[in-house]
Parts: sequence; C-alpha cells; structure tokens
Amino acid sequence: MPPLSTHKFNVLVVGGGPAGLIAAAALAHEGHQVTVLERQPDLRTQGGMLIIQPAAVRALCHIGGAAEALGQIAVPGDKFYWWSHGDDRPFASMATPPISEIDRVQTDRPALQRVGYNLAVDAGVFVLFGRKVVRVDDQKPAVWTEDGEEFQADMILGVDGIKSTIRRLIFPDKDVEPIPTRECIFHADVSIPSLVTDPLVADFLKPGALHATLGPGKFAIGRQTTHNSFGMLCIDIDHGPPGPVNGAWNTPGDVGLLRERFSKFNRPFRAFLEHVTECSKWQIANAAELETWRSPSGRVLLIGDAAHAMVPHAAQGVSQGIEDGIAIARLLRWARRPDDIPFISESFETLRRPRVDRFVKQSLENAAKHSLDDGPEQKARDEGIREMSKRRITVDWKSIQPDKNANPPSPAFMIWVAGYNVMAEVS
Repeated sequence: MPPLSTHKFNVLVVGGGPAGLIAAAALAHEGHQVTVLERQPDLRTQGGMLIIQPAAVRALCHIGGAAEALGQIAVPGDKFYWWSHGDDRPFASMATPPISEIDRVQTDRPALQRVGYNLAVDAGVFVLFGRKVVRVDDQKPAVWTEDGEEFQADMILGVDGIKSTIRRLIFPDKDVEPIPTRECIFHADVSIPSLVTDPLVADFLKPGALHATLGPGKFAIGRQTTHNSFGMLCIDIDHGPPGPVNGAWNTPGDVGLLRERFSKFNRPFRAFLEHVTECSKWQIANAAELETWRSPSGRVLLIGDAAHAMVPHAAQGVSQGIEDGIAIARLLRWARRPDDIPFISESFETLRRPRVDRFVKQSLENAAKHSLDDGPEQKARDEGIREMSKRRITVDWKSIQPDKNANPPSPAFMIWVAGYNVMAEVS
C-alpha cells in the first residue's frame, strides 16, 4: 500500500447547511484550506427535528470537539411508542436496542447547523455568507458569485441541498430539478408548560419518548425538543397537487388545515393539535435521478442532498450527508496532486452510492408502510410491530452479522445501519 499523501488542497464548499459545514470542518481538520460560500445572509433559525444516526455520530466524532458539542444539543430518547390513529393508547412500545456502542442524537436542524459552523470556524474554515453562486467553470475549477467575484479551488463540493444550483450548473443539458410529490409535512411545536395541564397529552410528555401515530394516508412522529417544547411532524402523504419545493425550511402552514387533515386521529393527537397556534409546511420532493454525482472533469462533486436527497422517512438524510463529508475528507489523503482529484471523486461515488441508494429505497418503503389504509395489511403491520417489540428483548445483538439486504427492521439490517463505520470503509 502506498504511503498516504501529505499534499494539502484548496477546497471550496458551496452550501453552509449542516452537511456543508461539517464537510468543511472535516476537510480543515485534514489540513486543507477550505472556504464555504453560503447564499443566505446568516445561519438559519428555522428547521425541523432530525436524528443523527449512530453511524454518522461515529463519523462526526472524528472531528475534535464534535462529541462534546453534540452532547450539548441532544434530546434524550430511549423509548419508542407506536399508536394507531383510532386508539387512545399506544399499541406497542420498545426501548432503544443496544445495536451500537454509540447512541443516536436527537436534535434539530438549527442546533446542528450551529455545531457545524463552530466546528468549521474553529478548524480555520472561512465561512462567507450572502454569496450566491451563479456560474461554474468545471475545468479550472472555479465559481463566480452574483457580485462577480471569482473563487478558484483544486476541488469544489456542491452541498447546496435539494434545489442545488451547483447540480444545475454542472449538468446544464439535463433536467436535474427536484420532482414535487403530493406529500406534505406540517411541523408544529408547542411549549411543554402549555401542555402539562392537559391530561389527554400526558403520555406524549414522558421523558425520553418518541411517538409514532399511524393512520390511513397519514402518520406523525413526535418528541420533546431542545427548546422545552414538544414537536410533531405530521406527514400527509396525499395532501394535494404538488406545489413548489421550498428549500428555506420555513414556509408558513395553515393550522386550521392541519387540524382538518388529521381530524380522524385519536383524542390525544387531536388534543395536541388544539394547542398548536402556528406551524410550518414542507413540500416533499423526490430528487432527480443522476447518472453521476461528479462533473465531467471530476473536480466538482455533489454530496448530501445535492446528490441524493431522499424523502425523510428513514431518518437518514442528514446522517448520509455527514457520512459523505467525513468520507471525502478522508479519501483526499490518497491524493498527491490536483490531478488525482477526479480519481478521488470517482472513488467517493463508488463507496457511497450503494449505502445511500439503500436508504432512498427504505425511505419510500417506510412512507408506504406507515400510511396503510385500515385492513389486513395494516393489521399485519401492527402485529409485526408488537412481535418486534417483544423479540428485541431477547436478541443477542453482539452475535448478529450486518446485512444491508436483510428486511428492515430485522436485527441484521439494523446492525448494518447503525454499526457502519465510514472511516473503516475508506481505509
């Protein structure tokens, strides 16, 4: 095996969301000179709940200070409750299984973005806000911002989300715009003090609990948040004709419409919605199918949602973006000169595509499974959840071999999901 390179590159990261900032921090920790261009004027304060899965936490903690920072934004969560839309009590519950030596981190997008920003700046990254990229030269490579300023680099990472400008600019002859669906997600937060006096929602407020309510064409996920509130994601699979995709995470929603769409859910759920005074709305879209994540020269590379945005029903979107950033930073150790970068970007895609594609598939499968109409399939699903909650108690998790092709949520599949080590894969 040849020795690792000590060459340090100039890397430009377009996109200052969580994935972009974490990629920048990882690259800077490897000694590279990194600049981030973010079109927004500052860090965003809007955004929904998210989960950083154990494999992504494992990867992220290779950056100095990340473990401590994640601990400060994490919401405890060790129990999962399953509800039917028609019943006022959960039909199953299960503790988080010991499938990994590392716990997942429940938090929200603004908190994770702040962590990414602090890690990046502490590592010496230059983060420039209010810089909208309007042109790319794939061969230099270089980008130009709206004000005419040019930024050259050895490598450019497009980490600018599902509505990626970089994706459109490097594939000008292809339709790479996201494809809106009929699905919409409402996000509602209610302060804990305003809920504690309502006995109907008492079960939702159990410490460390995450709640999933399943119904025909709809389902919901709720838990406590980092800012002393209870957050609910209300997923409406067949909300209506596809609308525009908004990447800003803060489109105002209609509380009356939210209550109407979920009016047949159980009493605790409806009681929670009565406390909601405002909500946001998120139009769901499928990513355009890309033949490659790399530009023709191989010097511009898409990662995160810019490359492989997925519907959020496997809770893997941000985690895969984190794994991407750590992977590309480590892969650059094998590059001795700028001419090696096309090989590095090709190796990255070869490494990352199979895992990402599996989660894209699982996300779609989960959406369908969690929104079944009442009937035989729904009853079989619920019985399977009950059986799973019992089996997990007796599983010898240390003896299970990971298998990405196993049926989720089998132990073998869960071990593959949580036990994955992107650093080992790169090595």
